This record gives sequence, C-alpha cells and structure tokens, in this order.
Amino acid sequence: MTTKIEWCINEDGTPGETINPLGWGCYGPGGTPERPNRCSYCYAWRMAKRRLNKCARCNEFVPHWHPEAFTAPRLWRTSRCIFVQSMGDAFGAWVPQWQQRDMALDLPRMYPHHTFIFLTKESQNLALWNPWPDNAWVGVTATNQRQTNARIIALGAVQARVRFLSFEPLLEACDVFSDLLA
Repeated sequence: MTTKIEWCINEDGTPGETINPLGWGCYGPGGTPERPNRCSYCYAWRMAKRRLNKCARCNEFVPHWHPEAFTAPRLWRTSRCIFVQSMGDAFGAWVPQWQQRDMALDLPRMYPHHTFIFLTKESQNLALWNPWPDNAWVGVTATNQRQTNARIIALGAVQARVRFLSFEPLLEACDVFSDLLA
C-alpha cells in the first residue's frame, strides 16, 4: 500500500510502500494478549477502531499473520522503500521469533533491490538478528528521555548499515546525548 509517511520515500522522491505481515495489531511495549499495554497516542489503533480494514481481526487490532504481505514486493519491479509493519510492532514480545526472523532477515534477502524499513519500541529484540541485510534500515522509536536513553543504547548493538532514532510522538524534550556522553 502506498504511504503518506514523509520519511518513507523512494529514491526518485515518490511515496514508498507499507506492508503489514502481522496485520493491523499490537499489544504495546511489554504488553501481552492477556494484558495489552497499548499507547494512548497510537495512530494505528485509532484507524483500526474506525474499521478501515477489510480484515475483521485487523479492525480488532489483534496481531495475526498475513503471509500475502511477503509476496507484495515481488510485484514491484522498480526499487521501493518499504516500511514493514507500519500498523503494529514487528518485534513485540508476542511475535514468535520465527516470524521476527522472516521479516527481519528473509524478506530483505528475498527482494535485495528494495529497501526495508523496520521501526520498533521493542529495541531489545533487534540485536537478535545481527547482522542485518544491507537493504534493511533499523530504527527505534521513543517518546521521552527515559526511552531515548535505553533505546539508543540498544540500537548501538544493532549491526545494520542504516540505524535511526524516531521520536513519535515527542511527549517531552529529549537530549539524545545526555547520559551517553557522561
């Protein structure tokens, strides 16, 4: 699906794509199916509540496997920038490791002419997939100083050609270098 996310753009400046192998769904940082910890500001959860997807499980915001997402990049002949799991978190504790591996390693290797962007709040799970394929960009998201400190340290352990930090939404002023240079 073509995206309006401004940082997911193709080399020619056109909008990139999103795929959601886990459908629309997330239990939030540290959340579980029994005890969800959804972020109150989550845009994906709000979209699911509006019933914008044809899939009933997506509209319930319950993570579930959509294997057809893996074939979509095959149809795109020109190189694309593809945000993987824009409507959830691909590296949540509820995601089995085989599914994390399929997304993190197998998907970029299957389509080396595309760039795959991964973004998570569960930064502790990223180093499991070192080294990442060269066409995988790996990022962590933070909303406050405490998260920034922890997640940037975890990101430092990731072996990826491109690593990045995303503030979404930025709920308080954050100093990226505060505790890291002390």
